[in-house]
Amino acid sequence: MPTTHPSDSRRFFALKSWAYTLGFKRQEATPVQGRVWIRIGREEYPLGIVSEEAYLKEKQQQRHEPILMMAIEDRRYWWFQDRFYWENDNMDGDDVHALLLTRHQRERQRVDRPRAMVAMGKEPRIRERVHIPDDVKQLVWIRDQGRCRVCGATSELQFDHIIPVAMGGSSEVDNLQLLCGACNRRKGAGLTSP
Repeated sequence: MPTTHPSDSRRFFALKSWAYTLGFKRQEATPVQGRVWIRIGREEYPLGIVSEEAYLKEKQQQRHEPILMMAIEDRRYWWFQDRFYWENDNMDGDDVHALLLTRHQRERQRVDRPRAMVAMGKEPRIRERVHIPDDVKQLVWIRDQGRCRVCGATSELQFDHIIPVAMGGSSEVDNLQLLCGACNRRKGAGLTSP
C-alpha cells in the first residue's frame, strides 16, 4: 500500500498527472487485449486484463460520468473527464458526479470575470466606493416605486449598482436599482440579477 499520498482534508483531490497515470498495454499473445494499471506515486497497481474495445469504451464513458477505478485502504479512486480523483466517504457514482461537476463549475466561474475583462480590454482596478448622493437615491426610489426590482419586496431594500463599482460602474441613476437584501446577495458582484 502506498504511503506517499498527500495529506489533504478535502473530500476530493485532483490527482496530478505526473504522479497518477492510467495505462493500457497490449499483450503480445492477444493483441486485442491489454493489461490496465494505475500508477500512484511510485506504486503500480494492476486493474486487470481487458479488451482494447472495453478500455476505449470506458475511456469514452469517463468523459460523461465518473468511473470507480480501484480502492486502496479507505480511498476510492475515480476517473472523470481525463482526470483522477480520490474520496474517502464511500460515495456512489451519482454523488461523485454531482460534487465534481459543481467543483468544475466553480473553477470555470473563477476565471470567467477576468476573461471578460480582458476581452473588454480592461484591467481589473480597485475603485473606492463613492457615497451615493441623496438626490440620486431619491430619484431611484421614485423610479423603482420603493420596491425590489426583482421580486417586488418592500423590506430590507438596498441600492444596488447594476454594473458593480469594481467593474467600473458609476453611482448615477441609470446604474442604480433597488433590490431587497436577499436578491442583492443572490446577485453578488455579478452583472445579472437573480
